[in-house]
Amino acid sequence: MTLEAVADAPVDFVLLLQSQRSFAVALADARSGSDDHRKRFREAMRGGVADILSRAIAHLKPARAKIMAIVLIPMLKGVASIANEEPSARAVLMAELRDLVRLYLVSASARANVK
Repeated sequence: MTLEAVADAPVDFVLLLQSQRSFAVALADARSGSDDHRKRFREAMRGGVADILSRAIAHLKPARAKIMAIVLIPMLKGVASIANEEPSARAVLMAELRDLVRLYLVSASARANVK
């Protein structure tokens, strides 16, 4: 899979989940009584994204992958906001978000491969 495809995959996945968003929010709210649950979920999400990044970008160090995951997750949350925009603006905004994620990953890959 190309780095560009890796960058598009989470954006596409979040878009796919939009139809399930209200269910996921209700489920999260029902379980939100515990800070420990939220912390474990957040760490699992970061760890999963960091693992994907480590597999996709050769020579990426685990610490850097974790930092990148922390940066990328809020970007991906922006997909939900963009999905609620007017259709005429949505396509342009999604293209911008995709470019942002792609450029971030390409830049990180270039830095990771410099020794």
